[in-house]
Amino acid sequence: MATERLTKRYVAALGVFSLLALLFGTLLTVELDRRERDARVINVAGRQRMLSQKLCKAAWAASSAVEDARLLDNLDELGYTAAEWESAHAGLRRGDPARGLPGNNSPEVERLFRELEPDHRAMLGAARRLVAAGRRVPPDRREMTRAVGTLMSHEGAFLRTMDTIVGRYDREARTSLARIQQSEWAVSISFLIV
Repeated sequence: MATERLTKRYVAALGVFSLLALLFGTLLTVELDRRERDARVINVAGRQRMLSQKLCKAAWAASSAVEDARLLDNLDELGYTAAEWESAHAGLRRGDPARGLPGNNSPEVERLFRELEPDHRAMLGAARRLVAAGRRVPPDRREMTRAVGTLMSHEGAFLRTMDTIVGRYDREARTSLARIQQSEWAVSISFLIV
């Protein structure tokens, strides 16, 4: 009778231990997936800052290019950069499975993106106007200069807000990590108790 009771307890303990091991493995998998996704989001958001500067640099180079071949090269770079910048911006806001961006931003990050939107739209519109003006024959230098002015006047605000967004993404990732670590501790303590 005592042996039977001990056997039942042993089987029950093994069952609980197995469930805890499964729970621990699931938590670990979820955490690794979350960390990978957070890293991609933070990386793309940080890259947006660099791309905004590259956009302004290409615009400046295009507007000051004297030779037609150099102008066209700069316009190509500007167009490519603007398209990449716009695509990544949309992915951060609404998600992009190809880039691994979930698009499920917190209310605070969404508020920051709404704050950023006028600067983003102004810079993107200016880049497109500059490309169009530069491809005219002859290039519309006056419009190109105005477009560069618009880009430069919005770059600082864009960079400041985007830097805040990157910081917010990082804080949210750290908070999520802390919650997962607490859960892992709880599961580990449960292992020891069992």
